[in-house]
Amino acid sequence: MTVASFMIMLTCLFSERPSALAARRLSPDASILLDGAIGEGSTFHETFGYYAHGIGPETAILPRGWEERLVPITGEGTHGATAWCLEAADLAVSKLVAGREQDHEFVRAR
Repeated sequence: MTVASFMIMLTCLFSERPSALAARRLSPDASILLDGAIGEGSTFHETFGYYAHGIGPETAILPRGWEERLVPITGEGTHGATAWCLEAADLAVSKLVAGREQDHEFVRAR
Protein backbone atom coordinates (compact mmCIF):
# COMPACT_ATOMS: atom_id res chain seq x y z
CA MET A 1 0.00 0.00 0.00
CA THR A 2 1.38 3.40 -0.93
CA VAL A 3 1.35 6.59 1.16
CA ALA A 4 -1.30 7.94 -1.19
CA SER A 5 -3.58 4.99 -0.55
CA PHE A 6 -2.92 5.38 3.19
CA MET A 7 -4.22 8.95 3.03
CA ILE A 8 -7.27 8.12 0.94
CA MET A 9 -8.26 5.13 3.06
CA LEU A 10 -11.48 5.68 5.02
CA THR A 11 -11.90 9.09 3.44
CA CYS A 12 -15.10 10.83 2.43
CA LEU A 13 -15.25 13.99 0.36
CA PHE A 14 -17.20 16.88 1.85
CA SER A 15 -17.20 20.61 1.32
CA GLU A 16 -17.50 21.10 5.07
CA ARG A 17 -16.22 19.14 8.06
CA PRO A 18 -18.41 16.03 8.29
CA SER A 19 -20.14 15.04 11.49
CA ALA A 20 -20.45 11.47 12.68
CA LEU A 21 -24.19 11.72 12.07
CA ALA A 22 -23.64 12.83 8.47
CA ALA A 23 -21.20 9.96 7.92
CA ARG A 24 -23.76 7.47 9.20
CA ARG A 25 -26.36 8.84 6.76
CA LEU A 26 -24.27 7.99 3.70
CA SER A 27 -25.93 5.44 1.47
CA PRO A 28 -24.58 1.92 1.86
CA ASP A 29 -24.29 1.93 -1.92
CA ALA A 30 -21.69 4.72 -1.71
CA SER A 31 -18.93 2.19 -0.97
CA ILE A 32 -19.88 0.22 -4.08
CA LEU A 33 -19.75 3.40 -6.17
CA LEU A 34 -16.35 4.28 -4.69
CA ASP A 35 -14.97 0.83 -5.49
CA GLY A 36 -16.21 1.13 -9.06
CA ALA A 37 -14.84 4.62 -9.57
CA ILE A 38 -11.44 4.44 -7.87
CA GLY A 39 -11.16 0.85 -6.61
CA GLU A 40 -8.63 -1.84 -7.43
CA GLY A 41 -8.39 -2.42 -11.19
CA SER A 42 -10.27 0.80 -12.05
CA THR A 43 -9.10 3.30 -14.65
CA PHE A 44 -8.14 5.55 -11.72
CA HIS A 45 -5.92 2.78 -10.30
CA GLU A 46 -4.31 2.14 -13.67
CA THR A 47 -3.73 5.88 -14.23
CA PHE A 48 -2.39 6.90 -10.81
CA GLY A 49 -1.02 3.65 -9.42
CA TYR A 50 -3.12 3.51 -6.24
CA TYR A 51 -6.71 2.80 -5.34
CA ALA A 52 -9.23 3.03 -2.52
CA HIS A 53 -11.56 0.51 -0.93
CA GLY A 54 -15.04 1.78 -0.23
CA ILE A 55 -16.26 0.89 3.24
CA GLY A 56 -19.14 2.03 5.39
CA PRO A 57 -18.80 3.70 8.79
CA GLU A 58 -19.87 0.45 10.45
CA THR A 59 -16.78 -1.37 9.12
CA ALA A 60 -14.11 0.30 11.26
CA ILE A 61 -13.95 0.47 15.04
CA LEU A 62 -12.63 3.94 15.82
CA PRO A 63 -11.56 5.56 19.09
CA ARG A 64 -13.83 8.05 20.80
CA GLY A 65 -13.42 11.57 19.42
CA TRP A 66 -12.07 10.56 16.02
CA GLU A 67 -14.41 13.00 14.29
CA GLU A 68 -12.70 15.97 15.99
CA ARG A 69 -9.27 14.77 14.80
CA LEU A 70 -10.08 14.40 11.09
CA VAL A 71 -7.35 15.92 8.93
CA PRO A 72 -8.42 18.11 6.00
CA ILE A 73 -6.65 17.54 2.69
CA THR A 74 -7.16 20.08 -0.06
CA GLY A 75 -5.19 21.51 -2.92
CA GLU A 76 -5.18 22.15 -6.65
CA GLY A 77 -5.99 18.54 -7.41
CA THR A 78 -9.14 18.47 -5.26
CA HIS A 79 -10.95 21.06 -7.40
CA GLY A 80 -12.37 22.88 -4.39
CA ALA A 81 -13.38 19.75 -2.45
CA THR A 82 -11.89 18.83 0.90
CA ALA A 83 -11.02 15.25 1.77
CA TRP A 84 -11.38 14.56 5.50
CA CYS A 85 -8.94 11.80 6.41
CA LEU A 86 -8.48 9.85 9.60
CA GLU A 87 -5.65 11.07 11.77
CA ALA A 88 -2.79 8.54 11.57
CA ALA A 89 -3.06 7.36 15.21
CA ASP A 90 -6.83 6.81 14.87
CA LEU A 91 -6.24 4.76 11.72
CA ALA A 92 -3.54 2.73 13.49
CA VAL A 93 -5.84 2.02 16.46
CA SER A 94 -8.59 0.90 14.10
CA LYS A 95 -6.20 -1.40 12.27
CA LEU A 96 -4.83 -2.90 15.49
CA VAL A 97 -8.34 -3.53 16.84
CA ALA A 98 -9.21 -5.34 13.60
CA GLY A 99 -6.32 -7.65 14.45
CA ARG A 100 -5.69 -9.13 11.03
CA GLU A 101 -2.09 -9.85 10.04
CA GLN A 102 -2.38 -7.43 7.10
CA ASP A 103 -3.45 -4.70 9.54
CA HIS A 104 -0.50 -5.37 11.83
CA GLU A 105 1.81 -5.22 8.80
CA PHE A 106 0.19 -1.94 7.74
CA VAL A 107 0.85 -0.37 11.16
CA ARG A 108 4.41 -1.71 11.33
CA ALA A 109 5.14 -0.19 7.89
CA ARG A 110 4.25 3.29 9.12
